[in-house]
Amino acid sequence: MRLNHRRLKYLRQEQNIKQLEMARSLSLDQSLLSKYENGKVPNPSAAVVKAIANYLNCKITDLLLTESDCEQEEFTKKEYTQTIPNRIDVHVYFHWGE
Repeated sequence: MRLNHRRLKYLRQEQNIKQLEMARSLSLDQSLLSKYENGKVPNPSAAVVKAIANYLNCKITDLLLTESDCEQEEFTKKEYTQTIPNRIDVHVYFHWGE
């Protein structure tokens, strides 16, 4: 699960929430929240992402990178596999005749 640090910062600022205020409410160190927002800690735990999403009143998926985000940022293949790609699963069933 890879955090979209730009979107995190945007959502916090859009609601006029100070970084220190948010960090204290989530029982996080302000420096850690700053690292999340600056992309220095790209993979926080699922519990932290859920807490942030609840605090900002958004969906968890709003805080995660998507395939299009990866294309814009030109992430490496390893980083790309840690995202939630938009995909279509195709299932093919074969029935052998008698």
